[in-house]
Amino acid sequence: MMELVNCFAEFRKEFDLASVPRAAPFAITADQHYRLWVNGSFVCRGPARGYQRSWPVDEVDLAPFLKRGRN
Repeated sequence: MMELVNCFAEFRKEFDLASVPRAAPFAITADQHYRLWVNGSFVCRGPARGYQRSWPVDEVDLAPFLKRGRN
């Protein structure tokens, strides 16, 4: 049986923007821990504390971290 010790996952998504939106709401969660970076800038870490029956979700406005073109 293989044990997962110090296991990490990295998720990335590239996209293009013709213009930067006024607001870009983003919802994120994790079962243990996450660090959110956008365009090389640290945004936040989490997840928010909560109970398993109501899974905690952090909401962040990504607009200040976005730029025109490739993100």
